[in-house]
Amino acid sequence: RIATFRLNRWNTAFRFYVNRHTTMLDGQDEAIAFFGSTAPFYCAMLGPAYEEFVAKRVPLQIVYAREGMWATSGRALWRRRLPPTRFVVVTRAP
Repeated sequence: RIATFRLNRWNTAFRFYVNRHTTMLDGQDEAIAFFGSTAPFYCAMLGPAYEEFVAKRVPLQIVYAREGMWATSGRALWRRRLPPTRFVVVTRAP
């Protein structure tokens, strides 16, 4: 199972590149229920969202992390230097 958590502006491109059904999670309760299933999963989200889940003792581990740009268009791409955003892919912690 593949999911994203609150990456709404990226979901169309994400689904294209993953080429698989993607569950789009928006609420924390919805995400915790998804993570609590016995079926394996991967979920892409922002680093701060991961930190919030871990603080709530949701058993997740990062399997991939990378800094990137959250902006998708406009001046943010070429005029202002924005700090990078940390994106992570998580799965259930052992």
